Amino acid sequence: MKVKKKKVDAREIIKKAYILGFEVGYYKHYDSVGWVRRERDRIEELANKIGIEKEVERAYRRGISDGAIKREQDMVQDKNVPAGEVRQPTRGLEAIEIPDMKPKFFHFPRFLRKNHR
Repeated sequence: MKVKKKKVDAREIIKKAYILGFEVGYYKHYDSVGWVRRERDRIEELANKIGIEKEVERAYRRGISDGAIKREQDMVQDKNVPAGEVRQPTRGLEAIEIPDMKPKFFHFPRFLRKNHR
């Protein structure tokens, strides 16, 4: 019994490259190490088999830029705050007095004074 090889769809490969790029851009992963590199190599290998290397690379780069833009938008809208994190209020910080850090009885040692007789 022969096992049929799965036909690789060009659109699916481009879509996977875009999704991987989006995740790399959004979460600021390094794309040259770890699981991202392994996944990227797998996608590039599939793209090489059917000759769509340029389209896959373009989709990956577009995903990175779109992911970075989406992250910035979410941060501006404050969507990226973890649930357990407590945010400190910044409204009352102007009223806090900072104590003078200079000691009250500060004087120079005798050998540093100008006239040290």
